[in-house]
Amino acid sequence: MEVTEAVLEGCLGQKVGDVVQRLGLTECRWGWADEPPCVLRGAFYRPADGVRVTLYVATDEVLFRQFNVRRDWDYDAFLKCQIGGIQYRSGVACFDVGSAIPWQWRS
Repeated sequence: MEVTEAVLEGCLGQKVGDVVQRLGLTECRWGWADEPPCVLRGAFYRPADGVRVTLYVATDEVLFRQFNVRRDWDYDAFLKCQIGGIQYRSGVACFDVGSAIPWQWRS
């Protein structure tokens, strides 16, 4: 699938799990995106070398900015959350869509 800003904007408000499947991120390496440390914002995925996709939890979700000193949030619960922001970075394109992306991480 070609990733465009319009495709990513169409993912806003959808469940994380649906977008993970739609963007082909199911089998990717991933990790939590937390800022400040231990405060959940979302998760990042690395589908290919040089490509990073970060999915941010919508601000009205219970996991948004949830504090966990062990950083062991429930991934299945995360997949059920709505998306409030998406960042896409590759050697070719750079997109920031949605209001849930922390200002300090925007390009």
